[in-house]
Amino acid sequence: MQEKDALRKIYKAEKINGRIWKDFPDVPFNTLLSFIPLEGEVDVRPFMLQAQKRGLCVAVPTSDYRYFSILDSSWEEKIKRLENGTFSVDGPTLDIRNLSDEKVVILVPALACTKSGLRLGRGGGFYDRVLSVLSKFPNVKSICVVPKERIVQTLPEEEHDRRVSMVIGV
Repeated sequence: MQEKDALRKIYKAEKINGRIWKDFPDVPFNTLLSFIPLEGEVDVRPFMLQAQKRGLCVAVPTSDYRYFSILDSSWEEKIKRLENGTFSVDGPTLDIRNLSDEKVVILVPALACTKSGLRLGRGGGFYDRVLSVLSKFPNVKSICVVPKERIVQTLPEEEHDRRVSMVIGV
């Protein structure tokens, strides 16, 4: 755990402003579970907006890892900071435990990631819990979008860590 904390401190201190991702992956989907980026994370908001323009359902996490808020067309004006420092938007919720549509992509934030999908998050275990729930749906694709230089050879791994199915460097 100390090794992960030391890495988090290094990556959080590095600035990656201006890193934007807006390209659609070669994965068919009609529901996008995403995140509103924090400092040090790739800005995926342009991708979220493109998904909405294509008529896809886009949702972001609430404070409860089992629920995502479905975004409407004015979501950017409604962003609020949660107690844990992350962002969300109030709206109707989607319970990820009850997904019926197998064409789901989840974008997972990370400070760093290996090519094999092991990620270094911010240390709260939120996305490990989300990915654990989504592992019950084998067709859900989890994608981590990080700066190219943060795709590393190895990261410390703990028993609770969950891997993503695809890593994209920008």
